[in-house]
Amino acid sequence: MIIVNKNISKYKNRGLELERILINTFNQKKFSNIALIEKSPTPIQVLKNDEDFISKAYFKRVSTLDFSGVYNGKHIEIEAKSTQNLNIFNFNNIQQHQYERMKKLIDLDSLVYLVIEFKQINGFFLLTGEQAIKFY
Repeated sequence: MIIVNKNISKYKNRGLELERILINTFNQKKFSNIALIEKSPTPIQVLKNDEDFISKAYFKRVSTLDFSGVYNGKHIEIEAKSTQNLNIFNFNNIQQHQYERMKKLIDLDSLVYLVIEFKQINGFFLLTGEQAIKFY
């Protein structure tokens, strides 16, 4: 199911454009009081700051899924992936701990989704968490 069409961005920023699209969409839902879904922060430990930017850091622990929040009173988490392939998505791009988190969230009756951007066709595909973990 194609759910949105947007301009194709450069390959080096392949996940950033998808995140911007989703953040804008979730902001609209927030202002409409439909949902509150926000980007999950990446847990890092800063080792060195050079004026206004971080020059050295490491991941403190594995990250969660990309977005989390509340929709219709239920907890929701969403993982977003982007591919340059025409019509194939490699499910190995989802890390083991992300599959494990999806499964745990589903077991806890949360809403879980995987959004896949197919840049070549300028479209998006939405899978439920249940559908996504079948490919693990």
